[in-house]
Amino acid sequence: SPIQIGTGSWTKVSAGLSTSSAIDVSGRLFTWGINTNGQIGDTTTVNKSSPVQVTGSWTQLSTATWGTIATNIDNTLYIWGLNTNGQLGLNDTINRSSPVQVLGSISSWSIVSAGQGGAYAIRNSDKSLWTWGLNSSGQLGISLTTNRSSPTQIGTSSWTSVFANDSLHVHAIDINNKLFGWGLNTSYQLGYNDALSRSSPVQISSADWRSITTNSTELSSLGLQTDYSLWIWGNRTAGTTSFNYLTDGTSGTLTYSWSQVSVGNSNVAAIRNDG
Repeated sequence: SPIQIGTGSWTKVSAGLSTSSAIDVSGRLFTWGINTNGQIGDTTTVNKSSPVQVTGSWTQLSTATWGTIATNIDNTLYIWGLNTNGQLGLNDTINRSSPVQVLGSISSWSIVSAGQGGAYAIRNSDKSLWTWGLNSSGQLGISLTTNRSSPTQIGTSSWTSVFANDSLHVHAIDINNKLFGWGLNTSYQLGYNDALSRSSPVQISSADWRSITTNSTELSSLGLQTDYSLWIWGNRTAGTTSFNYLTDGTSGTLTYSWSQVSVGNSNVAAIRNDG
């Protein structure tokens, strides 16, 4: 059953495989869990079983198995943790155990997302999408499968959100509410009704979308369209057979209106609009 963490009030939370992070109402960032590669961000490599504050004042964050990417109060971009694939975007492969600024020449970022061995961020000025790190399945979306240790822009489109969620497949929504996907697709998790991986963004359906969440272990994805209907595609794991399926058009039995959704290792949780 749910156990409360501390007694504070929180605005953002993110969880990797073995490390978690959260921002409280005062803009303070806390992390806890495995810290063998500095992914806690407290200048040590000692595991933490309770929240530890990371210096600074923060607005956005995304945590993956390898570390965390976050924006601070002035919308500059910082990152820390494991760096074997260049996922810190610092043009090297040296781990960092405390926040280091990425792309100091670009000072304003709005959205961040941490994938499996890679990172993604949307720039405020033109809504361009940038990426770096592991690229074994084309998950960086730059039409190649070679790793990048410094930020590289994905195409020329403008984006409102990106969803990597510690996965090797990625989804993003553009300024017209259209959904695109790229990366690993061995279990139909991109939503194209085939199992071909993609190394650049390809549009998925003609519908308008609000948000997406992905699962790296079970290779599945869930999304909310702008009409608040809930859709799922990819590997059909236990407990997901009652939803609408994007890949084969099989309609589900759930006709509610939904506001939020999240997928775990083998389970799904969603909040209806009626609470």
